[in-house]
Amino acid sequence: MARATATFTWSAWTIAYLAAWASFGLFFLLRNRRLPRLLTWLGAVSFSVYLLHWPVKKFLLWQLGWDSNHYYNELVAMPFVERWSWVAGYVAVLLVVCWVVYRLVEVPFQKLGRKLTKAMNRRWPPQSLEQSVPVATVAVVPAHASAAAEPVLAGAGAGPGSSGQGKAV
Repeated sequence: MARATATFTWSAWTIAYLAAWASFGLFFLLRNRRLPRLLTWLGAVSFSVYLLHWPVKKFLLWQLGWDSNHYYNELVAMPFVERWSWVAGYVAVLLVVCWVVYRLVEVPFQKLGRKLTKAMNRRWPPQSLEQSVPVATVAVVPAHASAAAEPVLAGAGAGPGSSGQGKAV
């Protein structure tokens, strides 16, 4: 692939790295705005693209009767327009396959996960981090201790946001 695309040079890696940071920065700035439906759709199928880009490529090469060496050598020798028409065809097939996998696999399993989460939350309700501490777990500092000393909480429930005071339930 390096011969066909020249992606293993320091300049290609540098440009890709900077482009990634630029796109992260751009989308961070646009985080509170509505994005075009095409971009949100691409975001939805992106995991399928990540998983399936290699198997789809290998399948298409097999269907065309090309081995990897033939593919790379042919791609380098092709005229610019023809090379990019092959790339566009591959991307089109890949996105169709990924959309099908998204609809038939990811969406049903996401629904199942939500359903299971609701059922488990009904059976075992989530505990709040801000629950009050039972009185039995509060250790009181003796009155003759330093005035700057505050009561110390022992045990569970002394998490962030506690005032350091135990409350009776």
